[in-house]
Amino acid sequence: MDLPVKKRAVQLIGLAITAFAVYFLHKEISQYSFAEIRGAVADIPYWRLLLALLFTAVNYAILTLNDGLALKYIGKKLHWAKIGFASFVSNAISFNLGMSVLTGGSARYGIYSAYGLSVSETAKVLGFCDLTIGLGSAGILGLLLLSEPAGTIARIPLLKEWGKIPGFLLLLFVFFAALLSWSGKSIKVKGEDISLPPLKYFIAQIMISGADYFCASMVLFSLLPGSDISIFHYTGCYVISVLLGGMSQVPGGLGVLDSTLMVTLSPWYSGTEMIGALLLYRVVYYLFPL
Repeated sequence: MDLPVKKRAVQLIGLAITAFAVYFLHKEISQYSFAEIRGAVADIPYWRLLLALLFTAVNYAILTLNDGLALKYIGKKLHWAKIGFASFVSNAISFNLGMSVLTGGSARYGIYSAYGLSVSETAKVLGFCDLTIGLGSAGILGLLLLSEPAGTIARIPLLKEWGKIPGFLLLLFVFFAALLSWSGKSIKVKGEDISLPPLKYFIAQIMISGADYFCASMVLFSLLPGSDISIFHYTGCYVISVLLGGMSQVPGGLGVLDSTLMVTLSPWYSGTEMIGALLLYRVVYYLFPL
């Protein structure tokens, strides 16, 4: 499959995901009146809103660590204030506009070039940061698919019966990446030599990515009422929703992330509770940093 065909296929998949999500979200929201939705938002205590803001701030601080680790890996030293600014601006833009490589990547190129980094050095920082997120996503999803075949997975038909297979493959990918990192060797992919950072960086990347997903998921969790859902299960639902939102290429995964969360978390939260929390989540995590 050549590149244009692959690009078209990805676009069609994203369009299909978005269309289904928008249909579902419209169908779900139309069941409630404006007064009910407004009431759901008003029922969220102020202390929960403050907790969500705190997790948002911590999450952006963790993302700064990712950029800082990337710069250390390529041997570049910058003041933490500059690293924090570059990380905050690029992530805030990519979270809201989607297409992170184009939007957040362009912001990083502009800021880091002003700080004296070359194009190739900035590209290495981008690659390092993307690798961090990829490793964390694979690890969390792999563990979720292997350890919880019920609940979330039972609500996704294809994964209900076969979920352990992709779960095993995802963890195998993380293990292989760790082995490659530990060995210091490279592999050839389409004629290009691909190598990973040393093991100490690899471990730090896994920790940063896990903390990133946890804090980001806790922003929404802080706005939801108490329930008996496990934190691990909830975080898995959140990661699935974020990844599907990213695949849609819709700014902020709007509609896709929300509808996926409503489906996967419906055994624990009512429709109005989810809608109220998601509306505030959008304001706190996406709009407020802008």
